[in-house]
Amino acid sequence: MPDKRTKALLILSAAFLIVIGITWTELNNYKLGNYESYRGERSAFNQQLSPPHSSNL
Repeated sequence: MPDKRTKALLILSAAFLIVIGITWTELNNYKLGNYESYRGERSAFNQQLSPPHSSNL
């Protein structure tokens, strides 16, 4: 029984560490300002392209 419990604890702690690592990197990206380019790259690109197109038309 203790073997199963320790294995479950190991798996849970590993998942917990992975989640913390992901959130930590996301927060660091947001603080550094890379969050916008990382997530909404296409939307920012489209926003840059749309004003010249509308002025040309």
